[in-house]
Amino acid sequence: IWEGGGLRVLFSHSSVALDSSVFDRLKTWESQIRWLDFSNAQLTPEALAFANSLDLLLVLHLERTNLDDTLLKQLNSATRLEYLNLHSTQVSDASVAVLKKLPALRKLYLWNTKMSPEAVQRLERKDLRLVFQ
Repeated sequence: IWEGGGLRVLFSHSSVALDSSVFDRLKTWESQIRWLDFSNAQLTPEALAFANSLDLLLVLHLERTNLDDTLLKQLNSATRLEYLNLHSTQVSDASVAVLKKLPALRKLYLWNTKMSPEAVQRLERKDLRLVFQ
């Protein structure tokens, strides 16, 4: 249970394959999941689709994964997402449009990605804390 209420689901130290069977079992609790940690995991389209389906998701860890611009595009309905960690991924300037569509985003970690300083500047806004270096 996460301190802010709701559930915290961690895959960061799991060897479980992130396929639809895993997420089918989690559907029972999807309305309670607020924190999802896929760090160090081998992401699949099913994993991102599941994250995108969580209406009340606030925190998403995707650091040190195989995340790229194509996978990140699936995260288009995370309207309540406040925290997103993308460090050490293959995300590039092509993801700026996707990231700009996350209205509740307050903390975004981008160091060790393919994102350029110019793209980071396009993401800047007063209510968003960007960590690029």
